[in-house]
Amino acid sequence: YNYAVASLTEPGSTMKLASMIALFEESPELELEQKIDAGNGRFNFYDRVMTDSKPEGLGVITVKEAFAKSSNIAVSKMVVNKFKTQPQKFVEYLQQMHLNRPLGFQMVGEAYPYVKNPKDSTWSGVTLPWMSIGYELKLSPLHILSLYNAVANNGKMIKPIIVRNTNRADKILENYQTTVL
Repeated sequence: YNYAVASLTEPGSTMKLASMIALFEESPELELEQKIDAGNGRFNFYDRVMTDSKPEGLGVITVKEAFAKSSNIAVSKMVVNKFKTQPQKFVEYLQQMHLNRPLGFQMVGEAYPYVKNPKDSTWSGVTLPWMSIGYELKLSPLHILSLYNAVANNGKMIKPIIVRNTNRADKILENYQTTVL
Protein backbone atom coordinates (compact mmCIF):
# COMPACT_ATOMS: atom_id res chain seq x y z
CA TYR A 1 0.00 0.00 0.00
CA ASN A 2 1.59 3.22 -1.12
CA TYR A 3 0.22 6.07 0.99
CA ALA A 4 1.43 8.78 -1.40
CA VAL A 5 -0.59 7.24 -4.22
CA ALA A 6 -3.49 5.39 -2.61
CA SER A 7 -4.41 7.34 0.49
CA LEU A 8 -6.77 10.29 0.62
CA THR A 9 -6.61 13.04 3.19
CA GLU A 10 -7.79 16.58 3.67
CA PRO A 11 -4.84 18.55 2.28
CA GLY A 12 -5.16 21.47 4.70
CA SER A 13 -3.07 24.55 3.96
CA THR A 14 -1.41 23.01 0.90
CA MET A 15 -4.78 23.61 -0.79
CA LYS A 16 -4.34 27.38 -0.50
CA LEU A 17 -2.22 27.29 -3.66
CA ALA A 18 -5.19 25.97 -5.68
CA SER A 19 -7.45 28.59 -4.09
CA MET A 20 -5.05 31.37 -5.02
CA ILE A 21 -4.79 30.07 -8.59
CA ALA A 22 -8.61 30.05 -8.85
CA LEU A 23 -8.75 33.60 -7.47
CA PHE A 24 -6.16 34.95 -9.90
CA GLU A 25 -7.77 33.14 -12.85
CA GLU A 26 -11.21 34.52 -11.99
CA SER A 27 -10.00 38.00 -11.00
CA PRO A 28 -7.43 39.42 -13.42
CA GLU A 29 -7.65 42.68 -11.46
CA LEU A 30 -6.44 40.99 -8.25
CA GLU A 31 -3.02 42.34 -7.25
CA LEU A 32 -0.44 40.88 -4.88
CA GLU A 33 -0.25 44.17 -2.98
CA GLN A 34 -4.02 44.49 -2.62
CA LYS A 35 -5.12 44.63 1.03
CA ILE A 36 -7.32 42.11 2.84
CA ASP A 37 -8.44 42.26 6.45
CA ALA A 38 -7.45 39.01 8.14
CA GLY A 39 -8.81 40.39 11.39
CA ASN A 40 -8.05 39.41 14.95
CA GLY A 41 -7.41 35.70 14.43
CA ARG A 42 -11.06 34.58 14.50
CA PHE A 43 -13.79 34.96 11.89
CA ASN A 44 -17.32 33.59 11.75
CA PHE A 45 -18.56 31.90 8.61
CA TYR A 46 -22.19 31.26 9.50
CA ASP A 47 -22.19 29.12 12.66
CA ARG A 48 -18.51 28.12 12.58
CA VAL A 49 -15.45 30.02 13.72
CA MET A 50 -12.33 29.92 11.58
CA THR A 51 -9.01 30.75 13.22
CA ASP A 52 -5.58 31.72 12.01
CA SER A 53 -2.40 30.25 13.45
CA LYS A 54 -1.48 33.57 15.02
CA PRO A 55 -3.98 33.85 17.92
CA GLU A 56 -4.02 37.65 17.95
CA GLY A 57 -4.59 37.70 14.19
CA LEU A 58 -2.76 39.21 11.27
CA GLY A 59 -4.81 42.38 10.81
CA VAL A 60 -4.75 44.07 7.42
CA ILE A 61 -2.30 42.28 5.12
CA THR A 62 -1.63 42.04 1.40
CA VAL A 63 -2.80 39.19 -0.80
CA LYS A 64 0.85 38.14 -1.06
CA GLU A 65 1.19 38.08 2.75
CA ALA A 66 -2.07 36.15 3.06
CA PHE A 67 -0.52 33.34 1.04
CA ALA A 68 2.99 33.63 2.51
CA LYS A 69 1.66 33.62 6.08
CA SER A 70 -0.92 30.95 5.23
CA SER A 71 -3.84 32.97 6.57
CA ASN A 72 -6.93 30.77 6.72
CA ILE A 73 -9.16 33.77 7.23
CA ALA A 74 -7.76 35.97 4.46
CA VAL A 75 -7.76 33.19 1.83
CA SER A 76 -11.26 32.05 2.79
CA LYS A 77 -12.62 35.59 2.79
CA MET A 78 -11.23 36.19 -0.70
CA VAL A 79 -12.66 32.92 -2.02
CA VAL A 80 -16.07 33.55 -0.46
CA ASN A 81 -16.14 37.13 -1.74
CA LYS A 82 -15.39 35.94 -5.27
CA PHE A 83 -17.31 32.64 -5.46
CA LYS A 84 -20.17 32.84 -2.92
CA THR A 85 -22.82 33.30 -5.59
CA GLN A 86 -21.16 30.81 -7.96
CA PRO A 87 -19.46 28.09 -5.88
CA GLN A 88 -19.60 25.73 -8.85
CA LYS A 89 -17.12 28.04 -10.60
CA PHE A 90 -14.60 27.48 -7.78
CA VAL A 91 -15.12 23.71 -8.08
CA GLU A 92 -14.64 23.96 -11.85
CA TYR A 93 -11.23 25.58 -11.31
CA LEU A 94 -10.25 22.65 -9.06
CA GLN A 95 -11.42 20.29 -11.79
CA GLN A 96 -9.34 22.16 -14.38
CA MET A 97 -6.35 21.55 -12.10
CA HIS A 98 -7.05 17.78 -12.28
CA LEU A 99 -7.78 17.61 -8.55
CA ASN A 100 -11.05 15.70 -8.97
CA ARG A 101 -9.87 12.58 -10.79
CA PRO A 102 -7.00 10.11 -10.85
CA LEU A 103 -3.86 11.22 -12.66
CA GLY A 104 -3.34 7.89 -14.42
CA PHE A 105 -0.27 7.03 -12.39
CA GLN A 106 1.69 3.88 -13.32
CA MET A 107 1.01 2.07 -10.03
CA VAL A 108 -2.12 0.08 -9.30
CA GLY A 109 -4.34 1.49 -6.58
CA GLU A 110 -4.29 5.20 -7.29
CA ALA A 111 -6.89 6.93 -5.14
CA TYR A 112 -9.93 8.66 -6.62
CA PRO A 113 -10.00 12.15 -5.09
CA TYR A 114 -13.11 13.65 -3.56
CA VAL A 115 -13.94 17.26 -4.40
CA LYS A 116 -17.32 18.26 -3.04
CA ASN A 117 -19.85 19.73 -5.45
CA PRO A 118 -22.51 22.35 -4.57
CA LYS A 119 -25.17 19.79 -5.57
CA ASP A 120 -23.89 17.41 -2.88
CA SER A 121 -26.37 17.01 -0.02
CA THR A 122 -23.60 17.82 2.49
CA TRP A 123 -22.76 21.19 0.90
CA SER A 124 -23.42 24.04 3.34
CA GLY A 125 -22.61 27.70 3.84
CA VAL A 126 -19.26 26.77 5.40
CA THR A 127 -18.18 24.36 2.67
CA LEU A 128 -16.68 26.99 0.36
CA PRO A 129 -14.52 28.70 3.00
CA TRP A 130 -13.40 25.36 4.43
CA MET A 131 -12.62 23.88 1.02
CA SER A 132 -10.51 26.94 0.21
CA ILE A 133 -8.13 26.02 3.03
CA GLY A 134 -8.13 22.27 2.38
CA TYR A 135 -11.04 20.79 4.31
CA GLU A 136 -14.27 19.08 3.17
CA LEU A 137 -12.37 17.51 0.25
CA LYS A 138 -9.83 14.69 0.03
CA LEU A 139 -6.79 14.35 -2.18
CA SER A 140 -3.80 12.06 -2.40
CA PRO A 141 -0.32 13.41 -1.68
CA LEU A 142 0.43 12.64 -5.35
CA HIS A 143 -2.25 15.15 -6.42
CA ILE A 144 -0.82 17.89 -4.22
CA LEU A 145 2.69 17.15 -5.47
CA SER A 146 1.49 17.33 -9.08
CA LEU A 147 -0.19 20.68 -8.45
CA TYR A 148 2.94 22.20 -6.89
CA ASN A 149 5.09 20.69 -9.62
CA ALA A 150 2.87 22.35 -12.23
CA VAL A 151 3.51 25.75 -10.67
CA ALA A 152 7.26 25.06 -10.59
CA ASN A 153 6.98 23.95 -14.23
CA ASN A 154 5.53 27.29 -15.47
CA GLY A 155 1.93 26.08 -15.27
CA LYS A 156 2.43 22.81 -17.12
CA MET A 157 1.06 19.83 -15.16
CA ILE A 158 2.85 16.64 -16.07
CA LYS A 159 1.38 13.20 -15.43
CA PRO A 160 3.75 11.71 -12.85
CA ILE A 161 5.79 8.70 -13.98
CA ILE A 162 8.30 6.54 -12.18
CA VAL A 163 9.29 4.23 -15.04
CA ARG A 164 10.50 5.55 -18.41
CA ASN A 165 10.54 2.14 -20.06
CA THR A 166 10.30 -1.57 -19.39
CA ASN A 167 13.00 -3.90 -20.68
CA ARG A 168 13.60 -7.60 -21.07
CA ALA A 169 17.32 -8.11 -21.34
CA ASP A 170 18.44 -5.52 -23.92
CA LYS A 171 15.05 -5.22 -25.60
CA ILE A 172 12.74 -2.31 -24.71
CA LEU A 173 9.22 -3.68 -24.30
CA GLU A 174 7.44 -0.42 -23.68
CA ASN A 175 8.40 3.25 -23.64
CA TYR A 176 6.48 5.76 -21.48
CA GLN A 177 6.31 9.32 -22.70
CA THR A 178 5.85 12.47 -20.66
CA THR A 179 2.20 13.52 -20.82
CA VAL A 180 0.99 17.05 -20.21
CA LEU A 181 -2.30 17.05 -18.35
